[in-house]
Amino acid sequence: MFGLKTKLYKIINSAYEKVRKNYDRDSFELKLENSEFTFLRGVNIEKISKIMRVHGKDDIVSSIIEIGKPLLHKYYSVECKKSSLSKGCSCICVLSRHNFERKEMISRYEKVVQFIDNKECVYGNNNNFSLSIEGLRLALLWFRQMPRNGDVEIKLRLISAMLEAWQIIKSFKSLPEGDRNTIERCIVMCDFQPVDSVVVQYFNFLGIETISLQHGSYGSGVGTIENCVANKILVYGKHDSEELVKAGISKDRIVLAGMPQMIGIEEKRVLSTRVIKKVGVVCSGAFGYIPDLKMMNVLLSVNKEKKWDLYLKIRTDSIKESYKGLVEKYGFKGIYSDELSSIDFIDEMDAIICGISTMTLESIVRMKPTFVYSENMGESFDKLSDFKFLNGKELIKLIDFYEIDTDNFQFKLKQVKDYFCANNIDQNYKLFLEHKFV
Repeated sequence: MFGLKTKLYKIINSAYEKVRKNYDRDSFELKLENSEFTFLRGVNIEKISKIMRVHGKDDIVSSIIEIGKPLLHKYYSVECKKSSLSKGCSCICVLSRHNFERKEMISRYEKVVQFIDNKECVYGNNNNFSLSIEGLRLALLWFRQMPRNGDVEIKLRLISAMLEAWQIIKSFKSLPEGDRNTIERCIVMCDFQPVDSVVVQYFNFLGIETISLQHGSYGSGVGTIENCVANKILVYGKHDSEELVKAGISKDRIVLAGMPQMIGIEEKRVLSTRVIKKVGVVCSGAFGYIPDLKMMNVLLSVNKEKKWDLYLKIRTDSIKESYKGLVEKYGFKGIYSDELSSIDFIDEMDAIICGISTMTLESIVRMKPTFVYSENMGESFDKLSDFKFLNGKELIKLIDFYEIDTDNFQFKLKQVKDYFCANNIDQNYKLFLEHKFV
């Protein structure tokens, strides 16, 4: 592996020297005077590197493939949506590739931006093949400028994120000057995802207000939340607000808005069912994730008595065929990925069994009997302890609690729901995005 990395450096440095021409190394590192690099002004590259280290690194081949994607595809295009009376657009709405490859994230994005009358929507089309010579030149230049120490894989992924952000910013710059000058806000899906972070920092530098939605419950290891960079962060509820404050985020940057995936969905205030026949089992990790397998083993022992119909919901980036053996072993009646949204899946079931994930909170918000498998819930999620199990005995005890003392179970579930997710979600987003939120 070391030899491969050394050869990679030699190849890239050789290519760099051939395209270098009049580019001044110092202008990138110190002043970013070169026009090719000006979009990186105000961007803290080290902050983005920290985010990537938290997410972990890919192998060298995967990293090379990842950097090749924005070089071989023109991912982003712009669609202007404004009223006929408007002279410009008030907001630029960005959906980066990490999100537009997932149907649920597209749905979430569309639910939010519907409240913005005048907007420029920058979204992806990953079927649009386009070899970017300009992007290749920039990638070589950026790689050459980076310190030699550190992981090559991290550097490649960082350059991939910068290339995608460059495409997004080029889309913004392609707008007529009159439209660009009327932009007051930029909204992204998650400002501590690498591409979104670069874009947000760029618009911060321009003095344009930046807004980030929330993806994943803070405190569950979804990222380094202290690296949130947007001016305003729209969070699910009190729990996430508290986690951000603990991480050093100022309260005046936080807006209690609710879960955007619940926009337009009738709010549940009482238990949706009192009889359990169909149980949804949610995978928190990728195929083979050990806690998921332990959870299924507990469920298998309990279901010998309960005889529930079990249905499996896997991550949208997982391959269904990989789960064929698990489906047979645990007797699942069906398996779902992105063909059924998380909310629709939850609503189809009488109860949900899961680890700690976004779907856990979605299930609770839908007032669905929710039983949470956890080996170490931690302080951040201690409010879920009334619904936690680790073995068959504890799961049966929870089911008895639900079936025997249903009203008390419902009361506790409602308390947790109100803590993790704000109420009046549609109104919250509508008022904030219309500049009326107080």
